[in-house]
Amino acid sequence: MRLHAAALAAWIAGASAVAPAAAGTGTPWQAGVKYQADSENLLSTWEYAAGLKGLAVPGGTMDLGLVHHRLGMEENRYGLQGFDEAAYGARAAYAGMSGPYGLTLRTAYGSLDGWKDYSAGGELSRYWLPAAGLVLRLKGNAETQVNKDNPILVRMNLRTLSTGAAVNLSSGPWWVEAAASARHLEGASNAETDAVVGDTAQVGAIPKNRILSAYAYGYYTVRKVLTLGGFASWADSRSDFYRFLQRVPGQRDAYMYFPYDTPLESYALGALLAVDLDFEARGIPAGAWSAKVTYPFFSRREQFWQVRNNFGIPMFEGYFDFKGEEPLTAEVKVRKPLGPVAFGLAYRLFLKPYAENGHFDSQSYRVHAVELTLGGN
Repeated sequence: MRLHAAALAAWIAGASAVAPAAAGTGTPWQAGVKYQADSENLLSTWEYAAGLKGLAVPGGTMDLGLVHHRLGMEENRYGLQGFDEAAYGARAAYAGMSGPYGLTLRTAYGSLDGWKDYSAGGELSRYWLPAAGLVLRLKGNAETQVNKDNPILVRMNLRTLSTGAAVNLSSGPWWVEAAASARHLEGASNAETDAVVGDTAQVGAIPKNRILSAYAYGYYTVRKVLTLGGFASWADSRSDFYRFLQRVPGQRDAYMYFPYDTPLESYALGALLAVDLDFEARGIPAGAWSAKVTYPFFSRREQFWQVRNNFGIPMFEGYFDFKGEEPLTAEVKVRKPLGPVAFGLAYRLFLKPYAENGHFDSQSYRVHAVELTLGGN
């Protein structure tokens, strides 16, 4: 199992909402439901949200909303216990500009099956105009949260502190960006882990960890319809959580990244492709469609490999270079205004191969997400 956040998540996924904030005289409201599931361990996430968007406040705008998450693993797999967690909360976000400076703040607070759940984060940016037609931006961000895209982290209540910085340069249809980030993740003792995974899985304590990453990408947009580009990424984890979990008689031994993916000296090069077709702007009542794809044509990472005999005793192990295991991501969205209401639908796909470049093999690790939104038009 590969619980892994793609290096270009900000580019491929964008904001979590499909329908943009309401404009004009419409009511700035939005409601939606999102479902996400993986192919291997039956991890699933439901998110129900409703709120107000783009409310005018001094110096900027604010979003307010309520959210309910349902997260779990539908059955026992590899010695891990099935579970079902519920989270309720309220969240708020502020975005403002003052001259060349921009500020965004995000916070959420609620409950998650007996313990308090909170998150807080923000981004500070500064832009310059070094020459005619050029825009230079510098931004930094920080956030603390329990990552709800990973139900196992929610189950174990392992928080993540993320910090990062990015610089980008744009000129008309061109955009170039480079960024670096650090994620600090909490650990868990043997007792805390055993309370979650059950008696048959061999997990043990989970140490605190730090994952460093960096990426650079650039793209060019043709007539606001077709976008072509490329990316390079790097990531490295202080600890490796690829581990043996359980021996299943008559089947292959169960190994997985638990509780999350830990890239070791991971490198990738790839291509970006995006298509935007706004039929509504052309007077055709067929909605606004968009699609984005990131395709890695080269990748390499270190990974632990172990061979056990018929008695389950390790006979050989070590770290080796594995190629072609960087994920492919894709997204398709449509937005259709229907009178005072805008309807939005999105589908996202994450494919991470076990065999070199085997993204479409039946054994690849897959995550599917579908999101439906309704908002003021």
